[in-house]
Amino acid sequence: MTATGNATYTYANGEYTMTFERRFAHPIARVWSALTEPDQLAKWFFPLEGTLGEGESIVIPWDETGLQSRVVAFEPPRLLAWTWHEPGDPESIVRWELFDEGGSTRFVLTHNLPVLGANEPSDTLAGWHEHIDTLVDLLAGRERAWSSATWRSLKDAYAFTTEKERLPGDEGIIEVIGGRKQVHFARTFDAPLERVWRAISTSEGLSGWFTETEIEARAGGSITMTFPGYGTYTYPVLKVEPPRVLEFQFDDDTGNIVRFELFAHGEQTLFVLTNRIGEKDLSADHRVGWHYHLDRLPSYLAGKPDPRGEGHHASVEKLYGFVRATEN
Repeated sequence: MTATGNATYTYANGEYTMTFERRFAHPIARVWSALTEPDQLAKWFFPLEGTLGEGESIVIPWDETGLQSRVVAFEPPRLLAWTWHEPGDPESIVRWELFDEGGSTRFVLTHNLPVLGANEPSDTLAGWHEHIDTLVDLLAGRERAWSSATWRSLKDAYAFTTEKERLPGDEGIIEVIGGRKQVHFARTFDAPLERVWRAISTSEGLSGWFTETEIEARAGGSITMTFPGYGTYTYPVLKVEPPRVLEFQFDDDTGNIVRFELFAHGEQTLFVLTNRIGEKDLSADHRVGWHYHLDRLPSYLAGKPDPRGEGHHASVEKLYGFVRATEN
């Protein structure tokens, strides 16, 4: 179990169990009303739409369509649990529990979250952390708006702990997320965020450590990559959120998607790379390739040539026990 700030979390079998615990100097009835009354919820979370009762449907209006949920437990004034999932995603459970401690109240939030991508744990941990801090201020008479800047800072901090706990070394893993294989790396570089962003989102930067590349870094743009001995390939750029996120298609199979995401930690930057694999299983091949290219990135960031040369690719293949198929 890992603790960051006032959250604890465990990871097993593709699922995070996140727990937040707070104590409020308020009676249980006051805290329960903040958790269940729409006008109170709107001040720190979202005003749940619908009837609170076991088996009832509710909507969490966090976007235009809202999150369609179902109440799975409702025991005033102690327990509220409901489903949390986007359309097509596995269902997770959010559980709010209150414990009467003689005039004060202990609040425990538990969220069992299937991991659908590298960003979800830090997204969700940071989101709940800031929402609960907003609740603390509301109950203390210091009503304020939810802060996206604070969420961003918390997300960076949580990403460093969640990613490096799962991937403490330089090696990548192949995991199954939502029934599909995904190659996943997390590397920390001694360079500021903006410097790493230029290296992963510009033609000059990508050509310096990855392969000869031309990129139009905008959603709807294109990325053209030339791999010596294999050919030149052009695919669409799917998402760009400077200076944090770049996504692009990485094969003729539209299901093969690469996502680069950056997280700041002082003068260091965490680079999380995920490569969702399409219908054809290229996960072992792509893990070797990404490892080789990521090993070249520190030298590029330092303005130095990579000392290992092309022979390093064979070393990476040996590391993973990879044997390239021969063509007849």
